[in-house]
Order: sequence, then C-alpha cells, then structure tokens
Amino acid sequence: TDSPHNQLGYSKLLLPSALCAVGILVAGYAGFRKERELPAELSADHKSGDDEFAPIKGLVVAFICGLMSACFAFGIQSGVPIAELALEAEECGLFVLDAGYTMIPPNSPYPPVEHPDAHMFSWESGRTLESFTLVYITRGGGVFESSSGGRQTIREGDLFIIHPGEWHRHQPDPATG
Repeated sequence: TDSPHNQLGYSKLLLPSALCAVGILVAGYAGFRKERELPAELSADHKSGDDEFAPIKGLVVAFICGLMSACFAFGIQSGVPIAELALEAEECGLFVLDAGYTMIPPNSPYPPVEHPDAHMFSWESGRTLESFTLVYITRGGGVFESSSGGRQTIREGDLFIIHPGEWHRHQPDPATG
C-alpha cells in the first residue's frame, strides 16, 4: 500500500528549507558587516537598546517565516493528489475555477474589451455560466437581473451568487461605474 501519494516528500521540503536558511544567514552576515561600517555614533545608538534594532530577533523571525512558508507550500502540494482523486471520482466539492477583478470607471463601456471570453456577454442577450459565480461590488452600483430573481438594484458592498445555467445580466450605473 505504499503508493506515491502515501509517501511524504521530506527531501523536497528539506532542500528548499536549507537553501532558505543559508539565504537568511548570508543576509544576516551582510547586515552585521554593514553595522560594523556605521559611524561610531550610529553604532552606539544601535547597541544601546534605545531603538528597535535587534538583528538576532530579526534573524529568528525571518527563519521562522521562511520555515512556515516552506511548510505551507508543502501542504498545498500535498493536497494536489486529493483534488485529483476527487475530480476523478466526480465527487461534489468546492473548487475555485477562476478569480478576477474589474474596475469600471464612470461612463465606460461594459463589459470591457478585456473581459474574459468565457464571461463575455451583451446587456441585450445576457448570458448563462456553467458554474457558481460570486460577484462582489466594491464601488459604485448598477442593475442585476436574473431569470429567478428579476431585476435588482446593486450597490457598493453587495455580494450576489449566480447559479450555474441561470440566465442573468448586470451592468454598472453609468454615473458611478
């Protein structure tokens, strides 16, 4: 039962962590050398403890952050086989397929020319999408219309969900974008 998915890739984690540690040590050594080159009055201030200069604390924090970053990357990579198995088994799950941000200035055409092809539509015909879609309005306002919810005014701070296969359309208010 020793499949590649059951084996932990410690060697894949150890080498990047070691390289990170070496990088931190080199940067720390450069900092110590630079401190020695400071004029005596600045060097005395740093050594008196009157300011926030604490190179050892900095190195410890940097090392811990690097280690945590490596562990996080390892965790994400370890989840890939689980996601692949879920897709193969066609299990229902939540997957983020895409993310984006579009800022529409006042009196601008909508949707903009650089809108993703899979999401392109016209106000006259509307559209349907194949997946759940969350839309959050960060600024301005406008109108949202769907087959199940009718026509709604949308404004800054609104969050709405578009269901798969549901006809809908939305557009910003020309005055606010």
